[in-house]
Amino acid sequence: MYKLDQPLFLLFFILLIPGIYLWKRKKPQGILFTSFISGAFLKTWRIRLLFLPGLFYILAVLGFILALCRPVYQQGDTRDIKEGIVMEVILDRSGSMGTWMDKELTTNRLDIVKKTFLEFLEEREDDIIGLTIFAGYADTLSPLTVSHGVFPQFIDSISLAEKEADGTAIGDAIALGIARIESFRKGLEKKSDAVIILLTDGQNNRGELKPMEAAEMAAARNITIYTIGFGGGYYRNAFGFLQEIPPEYEVDGKTLTEVAEKTGGMYFNAEDESSLRKIYSKIDRMEQTEIENITFTRKDELFQFVLLISLAFLFAGILLNELLIPAVEHDL
Repeated sequence: MYKLDQPLFLLFFILLIPGIYLWKRKKPQGILFTSFISGAFLKTWRIRLLFLPGLFYILAVLGFILALCRPVYQQGDTRDIKEGIVMEVILDRSGSMGTWMDKELTTNRLDIVKKTFLEFLEEREDDIIGLTIFAGYADTLSPLTVSHGVFPQFIDSISLAEKEADGTAIGDAIALGIARIESFRKGLEKKSDAVIILLTDGQNNRGELKPMEAAEMAAARNITIYTIGFGGGYYRNAFGFLQEIPPEYEVDGKTLTEVAEKTGGMYFNAEDESSLRKIYSKIDRMEQTEIENITFTRKDELFQFVLLISLAFLFAGILLNELLIPAVEHDL
């Protein structure tokens, strides 16, 4: 397609119109001659061509302006390539995630975690995200993907662990997340930044791998881990009254802090939906990547051809002006 790279120079066309008008107004519209000259003389071809030098000058100026606008012929498509982060989100679904978070006993920890995760996805549309869930053992719920439309149905399928599968295998969950990231990275020419977000409400009590052993594996592979301890809520005491649970209760903040710091990440403590949403927002700001705009196009410059044509008009106008005017004056 043809386009102008510097279209602002078209403003000169607007300025040119009154300039031409004033020039034509001041310029004599013909050659003075006596009334004794025959009327047939007015129809000679020289008189008829007297307008050409002025026309060529105007065309030359228009051409110069067009050349300033940098006309190009563009081939190919222009599109933006956005490169995001490889991110594995690991969510706890152990039985304790069923703790009620409101006095009406309508929303539990897992409900809030599922809701805020989907909100977080909306802010990370360019990232490659995978989802791992765990309780007594870890399981991959979604492979790493940029097709985030699949997550709502995956999130809906998450339920609290049954009694026989209950527990908190933090080390194994991190190890599975690392394995998924490394498997994905093998297919990439450039090793992308990678992040794990681990959310739990307890402490490691199941699995083969200790959390710090998994953290060392992540650090060796340049994977940053952000850990979130999600506590708080309400329970009924022995007398049947609702009692508030301290946010830090049963959350192993010490281990989660060590795991995060080992990989260059951070530990956060959430006590309700609002604080969890703020934590996700903070992680979102910390893990921003520069989006590179890559243009796949080929441009052929055309201004030089326009410039040559304009010069040709200019020289033609000068030449005709030099030839016609003396010829007409000689006829007179």
